[in-house]
Amino acid sequence: MFLRIVLRLGTFLVVLLACSAALNRLWSRHAGLLSGSGPGSRQEGTSPALKRPLTLLLMGLAPKEEQQLPRIGGVLLVHLAPGQPVRLLQVPGTTPVVVPGSGAVDLERAYNIGGVRLVAELLETRLNRPEDLVDRYVLSSSPALAAFVDAMGGVPMTLDPPPPSPQ
Repeated sequence: MFLRIVLRLGTFLVVLLACSAALNRLWSRHAGLLSGSGPGSRQEGTSPALKRPLTLLLMGLAPKEEQQLPRIGGVLLVHLAPGQPVRLLQVPGTTPVVVPGSGAVDLERAYNIGGVRLVAELLETRLNRPEDLVDRYVLSSSPALAAFVDAMGGVPMTLDPPPPSPQ
């Protein structure tokens, strides 16, 4: 029991470090989006301010079994805009989309056809919102994506209309 807890905690810490490293690389590669001229231009302890909106596509890939194509375990669009709160949109892998030449399929199958670039294009088309054009994407394991979402405080759900209450 104790060993299991230690292993889970260790796995969580490794995933957290991997996500931190990936986001750090993303921020440092795109210093042009940040105010100032580079990493040394910010005061220590301050967070970077975006000059323009940035939309990230985070995809968690479920572990695959032998002879099986990768499965999408989770899709999350993260929209960052200057002076606005972070917006998160969780998209199910079963969301139907139309792939040119393949017809109507779900996002999971679209990923197997054309990879993350095709998924990004299909989501942009499906959402039809210029502010949600995907600037960058991050692929990770589904458990790492879940840990990231939990670290961000989860994804609040707003249902319109609210679901009926159980009786």
